[in-house]
Amino acid sequence: MITLQNIQFTYRDYPLFDSLNLTIKPGSIYGLLGKNGAGKTTLLNLINGTIFPQRGIAKVFGHDTVTRDKLMLQDIFFLCEDNIDYSISANEYLKIYGAFYPRFNPDKFYAIANEWHIRFQDKINNFSHGERKKFLIAFAIATKCRLILLDEPTNGLDIPAKSTFRSQIAGAISDETSMIISSHQVRDLEGLIDPIIILDNGKIILNETIERIEEQLSFGLSQTTPTDEDLLYSMPVPAGFAYVKKRHPDADYGARVDLELLFNAVTNNPGVINQLFGV
Repeated sequence: MITLQNIQFTYRDYPLFDSLNLTIKPGSIYGLLGKNGAGKTTLLNLINGTIFPQRGIAKVFGHDTVTRDKLMLQDIFFLCEDNIDYSISANEYLKIYGAFYPRFNPDKFYAIANEWHIRFQDKINNFSHGERKKFLIAFAIATKCRLILLDEPTNGLDIPAKSTFRSQIAGAISDETSMIISSHQVRDLEGLIDPIIILDNGKIILNETIERIEEQLSFGLSQTTPTDEDLLYSMPVPAGFAYVKKRHPDADYGARVDLELLFNAVTNNPGVINQLFGV
């Protein structure tokens, strides 16, 4: 579905990516995690064909993204608030932009939007931050695109809206579609995203399924400060210390993958992670 080969990209004279490689397969909701400035949004823009690599090849559905082929673009939706015309109403947005997506399903949009009480006659610039996110998420799912890219989709959503988001996203995936969700709100995505991609210093330092991560890493809780030689990361929590460490092949599986612990363990120990997963 998506193939990035030896991508080089420089942003404002800063070498962001150098020989970056990534393959995205259909049927999964990928989680894209990284620190501020790691290049998450830039990577999504490269996949979307909004910007082009200086070197390397980026292909989506077999099309080189630099061609911006119509058949490719009509099957990609990129949720990014920077791309929105705030001066029009929600109804006007549907009429204008829904036409770009051949499989756009208005009934699906209204089903989600009504649950979120979106005011269709109002101009988008009168929406709150959370209301804009709800509107765009509903539209993204209704496009029925084979590739949906979501940049910080839960930022601004209240607790009930986050529950709706999770259920709608889970229900939208199929064997022929893929999603990539970039977020700092990792707690909102636990149990939803799989595989996990972690981007750091312009490099992908992890791209693995939850199953594979659980085979190599153990997550748990200790009442005292962990000192195990296989420890990768720990942090204090009310009940003691949450930790992640290398898992021995004969050890029982521990707690489920904790995305915050995973992220810190991976970014603090890229060399060990490379040895374990062969990144």
